[in-house]
Amino acid sequence: MIGSPIQALSQSSNDRNIGVGEELAPLGTASRSAVALASVERAVAAHESWFGRERLLRLVADIPQDHIVDHVAFYREIVRNGSWPNESAPSALPAFIDDFERAAALYVATAFRALAFVESGKPHELPELAHLVTASEALRGQFGKRSPTGLDARLEEYERELEGLLASIPDASASLNLLCTPAEPHLAAESMLLEDLALLQDAFPTAPTQQELLRETSERTEIAWVFLRRHARWSLTQMRTWYRELSGDPLLGLLRNAREQRRRMAEARCEALDRLSSVVGKTAIGRIRDAATASTLLNHLNLALEPCFSFKGGVGLAHALIFRMMKSVLMPPLLEEEIRLRKWHLFNPSEKIGNLGGIL
Repeated sequence: MIGSPIQALSQSSNDRNIGVGEELAPLGTASRSAVALASVERAVAAHESWFGRERLLRLVADIPQDHIVDHVAFYREIVRNGSWPNESAPSALPAFIDDFERAAALYVATAFRALAFVESGKPHELPELAHLVTASEALRGQFGKRSPTGLDARLEEYERELEGLLASIPDASASLNLLCTPAEPHLAAESMLLEDLALLQDAFPTAPTQQELLRETSERTEIAWVFLRRHARWSLTQMRTWYRELSGDPLLGLLRNAREQRRRMAEARCEALDRLSSVVGKTAIGRIRDAATASTLLNHLNLALEPCFSFKGGVGLAHALIFRMMKSVLMPPLLEEEIRLRKWHLFNPSEKIGNLGGIL
């Protein structure tokens, strides 16, 4: 972890960078992103069990369908129109991955607090939930796209370094794309959707009903729950939409093409590295491999964890329900300094939030 956020922020950026040029040995391989993805999914599944699956399906079924369909557009407006404090908090890449995973798990926990409030909360409790959800979104952004030391910023730095290392290589842009794109066995959300939908339709030739999913706990029903949490925001209506829009031979054709494309890309990536090894020095190829591993790792988080278990997914929908309530009652937004303090207090409860009062 980065330790105390206040201590991290007080360190000079001249003393610590955001990872470029560091040794990546602690990461091993890009599989660290798969570990993070699995860990966050386990957190979602654990909260499903705590909340109750029947309760969860019933609650989501009561959400207006347009809120579910238009969720991403609504949430993007919340993010774009908000005033979010995103400090520079440099750390080595292994520590950043730990922090990213922890922030994602806190986002999940906050989502289920929000769902419990939506189901049975009292109006006077809305300010507390509004503060919590705002802090949770701010923390997500701190390690995500909006931050000067977040996921996107780190990706850009590694890609710039690779561009420099590959500058004298023919077809440098093609090599850069190969080295930065997750290859087997790392799946982007689109590939996960095809794989998961094929498994689901094999288990349930027709879209399962709520009664079927709750009647038994088996490998068959767990396949359906994987799909619900990853791709349907727990909405059986959305699941049925996927059955209507993509099934049978068209689905299998897309699945075969996606698998073949991933196989070819993995082979081309290995060939590119072998080719580069013969034309650059030992030091340069070592750094190219390290930077490519880091880029692949971060891109996997960006293309898999973010769509399934961040603001675009069911946990994001739960946050959005509170943001909609805040808009409907014209609740004044928190000041940036309040958001900053509450964000870091959520991340590290030992951090004091001054005289703002209340517990997140």
